Amino acid sequence: MEKKSQYSAVHYDLVRRMNTLRVITCFQNLETATKSEIARQTGLSIPTVGAILNSLIEAGEILQQGLDSPNGGRPAERFEICPLNTLTLGIALNLHSSEYVIADSLGTILERHPFDTESENTVSIIENIIEEALEAHPAVKIISIGVPSSINDGVICFSPRKFKSLNDINLGRYIREKYQLPVIVENDLNAIVQGQYLREYDGVTGGLVHFFITADGVGLGINVNGQLVRGNTGLAGETGFLPCCNGRNVRDATDAATTRKELIEIVANVLASVSCILNPHYFFISGERIDPDMLPEIKAYASKIWPDGILPEVKYANDVMGHYLNGLIDMARKEIYSPDNYLVNIS
Repeated sequence: MEKKSQYSAVHYDLVRRMNTLRVITCFQNLETATKSEIARQTGLSIPTVGAILNSLIEAGEILQQGLDSPNGGRPAERFEICPLNTLTLGIALNLHSSEYVIADSLGTILERHPFDTESENTVSIIENIIEEALEAHPAVKIISIGVPSSINDGVICFSPRKFKSLNDINLGRYIREKYQLPVIVENDLNAIVQGQYLREYDGVTGGLVHFFITADGVGLGINVNGQLVRGNTGLAGETGFLPCCNGRNVRDATDAATTRKELIEIVANVLASVSCILNPHYFFISGERIDPDMLPEIKAYASKIWPDGILPEVKYANDVMGHYLNGLIDMARKEIYSPDNYLVNIS
């Protein structure tokens, strides 16, 4: 009987938090709303919406805006989210230019700062940023970190030389325990492709992938119908190990490539392989080793391997850092009110 009672309490708490997430999400889509509007958007009853709003107002998450203008009946009270009450710290590690941002609960970037990563101790750099940000912005409730590495069960691996000090570290757990805040640690390509999808291609079906090729390595971010594809151990997109040209894998072929033709052949092989397996709607390419004017040749070469009519739309990605930061912010916004994070006190 006691176990059943404990289960019921846990279940009730989970449902309550999920309903809170639905209300918060409603405010992220609407600038302001009444109880009736929220109930229609979420499918919750008006009494349930009222109870959730009272808790959110008490926690400082929601503000009472006032009454609607009378329209023949009793004016309804209107509410709005308080975007500055819950801030996100997003840290985007990059081989050439790293940045961190402060964003509000609506995903608006309030501050954007470049930072230097010329140090052998990357963890120390991250700690300094976090401590400065928390001192300046006590309302930071979640930290979202992007790394140009693979992540296997929370442990970072396959980092480029510049960030090799991160290898074999469970960075998320370490930061979470030190600062007592929810932490997301995400592969950079996953964050980039998620930022692209959510900010520019939301609703597109069929898939969106982003292939990144630099002097330090290659990688692929995969989004299918709005969902990131990480794979069984989180290593989906490790295209460096994909068989490619003359018996070499993509990573080795890229390292050895010295001509435009060789790079076009490598990317075209990746495009054909991805098209065969995923058949995505869009295939984005970025990185300093590829120029936009190479895209027609890449697609022409891939058409020799895979029928042109089945190939995805091939595009060169601009503002990759913008997508990267937005992806980290959007992931944090989704996580911040998840049932696992006790950030909103619902009485």
